[in-house]
Amino acid sequence: MTNLRAIFHSIGALTAKFLHIGVRPEMSFFEKQKIHLLNIMILPSVLPITFFALLNLAERPGLSILNMANVICYLAVIILNLKGRYLQWRLIFIATSAVIFFLEALFFHNGMEFALLLTVICSLVLVDKGWQYLLILLGVTAAFCYLQYRENMQVHKDKAMVLRVVSTIANCLLLLTAGLYYFRGIYLKYHKQVEAHKKLLEQQQVLLLVQKQELEQNNKDLKLLSESRQKILFTLAHDLRNPLSGIEALTNTMLEGGVADEQERNDLLSVIASTANRSLKQMQELLNAHQYAEPKRVAEKAAVDVGELLQLVVVPLQHKAAEKAITIRYQLPQAGTGVYANKWQLIRVMENLLSNAIKFSFPGGMVVVGAEQTPGWITLSVTDKGIGIPAEKQPYIFDNVHRVQQTGTGGEQSFGLGLAICRQIVEAHGGSIAFRSLAEEGTVFWVKLPDAANVAD
Repeated sequence: MTNLRAIFHSIGALTAKFLHIGVRPEMSFFEKQKIHLLNIMILPSVLPITFFALLNLAERPGLSILNMANVICYLAVIILNLKGRYLQWRLIFIATSAVIFFLEALFFHNGMEFALLLTVICSLVLVDKGWQYLLILLGVTAAFCYLQYRENMQVHKDKAMVLRVVSTIANCLLLLTAGLYYFRGIYLKYHKQVEAHKKLLEQQQVLLLVQKQELEQNNKDLKLLSESRQKILFTLAHDLRNPLSGIEALTNTMLEGGVADEQERNDLLSVIASTANRSLKQMQELLNAHQYAEPKRVAEKAAVDVGELLQLVVVPLQHKAAEKAITIRYQLPQAGTGVYANKWQLIRVMENLLSNAIKFSFPGGMVVVGAEQTPGWITLSVTDKGIGIPAEKQPYIFDNVHRVQQTGTGGEQSFGLGLAICRQIVEAHGGSIAFRSLAEEGTVFWVKLPDAANVAD
């Protein structure tokens, strides 16, 4: 039973393949139906007609020639379907096969007049204009009735009776084919509506797809905007923490009575005011220019005195370092040494590096800030003897995606953004930043920037 089902399944699959010969996915529904119907009528006939052509070759060569001509017409229709070109010629080959059927029935009396009816069905599918179908219908009906009249006259010899029979056959054929043509019109109208609805649905699907893509893009833009705002917020918080920590340390020193005289008090107040003013400028610059989101935009670059810059960075953080009994020693370069940079952005870089050195140094340790001049370059450095950077974290410390975070020796928390900001600023200035670190031995950072003396005005 299972084998029998498998056989029927194979036969069905093979039949479906034959019916789809010449059918392509891009064709309209009606064109596909045309080819299906032509395949149903033509393919089963090709082999039998070829067999009879070979069978009649010796005794009735004329009939054999007509049979082969019919096979050629059918094969031509199949080839046109496969090629998808010159499809209007299919009707001509079908009409030629009808003439061949008529000649076979007329001269060889082999009953092929009934095959003429296939022409009517094929024409019903192939013809688009009503007058063309009517012309074929009348021609086929006339040919069929003539053949029937001729055959019946040879048998019955009663002309009146034969005429009644033939007229009845003619009326039946005309009514049948007219009915087929009417239902064909309904069928075509229905499928035109189906095709129109299908196209409308496809257009709506395309519109929905476009709207979906727009929504996805809007979501991406909103996400990027949210991330950008979050980064700016984190950057502000990170950059303000260092100067505020220095201000806090200076204020605590004053409140705790650590000021010797009025002059020292005024000096501390001056440092507090300068640090606060610098922080406000940095914050305004960040908000206006979106420096974190667009690190390559560097405003107001000019020659910056390295000694002055290091003092602006070190002095506010000395009191913060004193809370952990850490000494900051800085080595000022020779007078007149300068880098070509944006002053406030470079202060951000050195504050980040120095603040990290204090954070990760052991209490009672020392941090060294220095500068070295080489041909065309100034190299700033910050060195500590603290806990160092774990080897597994070192490849990611400049990456703002991974955001490497590490707790300081005094429990200080980290944003994980400072070194990424440093690299963006330094590279935007045409410089480079590098480091060397060993666990429990300390870390040194180098910032290499163009020498202001070698930068053209």
